[in-house]
Amino acid sequence: MHDFDSLLATARRHEATHPGIKPFREVLEEACARAVSARRLRDTLDASKMEATHQLNLAFDESHEAAIRLRNFAKGVLGPRSEALADFGVKPLRKRGPKSAP
Repeated sequence: MHDFDSLLATARRHEATHPGIKPFREVLEEACARAVSARRLRDTLDASKMEATHQLNLAFDESHEAAIRLRNFAKGVLGPRSEALADFGVKPLRKRGPKSAP
């Protein structure tokens, strides 16, 4: 933007001696104003995105903790060997098969 600012300043200085420069200067001023506005919007959205990501990570962490608590509760109520634990995504304890001879 610095390059454009200096170009605009130069155009303003020469406007009196070169009247045809005014429409070009005005177009450049409008484009620069839109660019500044877009940059501010981008910066605002970046900050909002970072905050949303932080909130999302917190929510995922809370969800993970809640899922652990729910599975532990199910294991406590149903027992560690209940096949119904599979519905909760928990592997039930099963008896081991017979040992094989070496």
